Amino acid sequence: MSARIATLARLRRHDDALAASHGPLRTLAPDRERAHGAAEICEALFGEAEAPALKAAFADGAIAWREAIAEAFPGNLLWDCDRPLAVWWRRSVADVAPVACAAALLGQATALQHQFGRGTALSFRYAHDFLYGFDWAKWVTRAPAERGSIGPFDPAFLQSMRVRGDELITLLARGGDVRYRPLQRDQPRNPFSFSREPADELALHRALAADQVIPVAAWSIDGNERWTRPFSQLRRERAQALGLVPADAIPRGA
Repeated sequence: MSARIATLARLRRHDDALAASHGPLRTLAPDRERAHGAAEICEALFGEAEAPALKAAFADGAIAWREAIAEAFPGNLLWDCDRPLAVWWRRSVADVAPVACAAALLGQATALQHQFGRGTALSFRYAHDFLYGFDWAKWVTRAPAERGSIGPFDPAFLQSMRVRGDELITLLARGGDVRYRPLQRDQPRNPFSFSREPADELALHRALAADQVIPVAAWSIDGNERWTRPFSQLRRERAQALGLVPADAIPRGA
């Protein structure tokens, strides 16, 4: 068995285990109901020229990252990982130290899940805002001249997320504010004015995807990455139209 085949087989075992424990692994792709697994994505990305050590290291990182999502966000509904994995693979291949680059990128992404998810003071419910670029688009629009060339899965944005997470944890340790308050253990955080209960979350993001109002088409290895539209506002407006904003909701601008 070749090293490539062995690596893909290991990824398929991971995919099967993840689907069994956290399925169905849904997608926002318009032409299918299930997200591509890591094996399917990596099979499309891996060529014949790259070193087996790089493929093995990348597979290790991809598995660790997806397992971190499952652990940190056990109720995660949407699992499109095509675009982020494609970005990290291509950046690793182009780097002078491909194996180290892959380990660093996927290590950064893995750490973020553990920082923002269940069991932390932040306790967000889903990885969706990271995977589909809502966090990134909002970040870029705050300083477009400086950030407009930075992608949603680039190291600079991953680091900015880490810094933002640290800032929020410090804020919560000091008692929080109107938008971010300390929570009971394992209570999911929702700093938005609209409902993010599972059925509402799916309805909202499927409607946005159908109208192509998603910053990152994460379901495709060559998916679009756009920040130039007011995606936070458009999502809030669509939530309002779907009846997902309670009458007594506090406007929060996100």
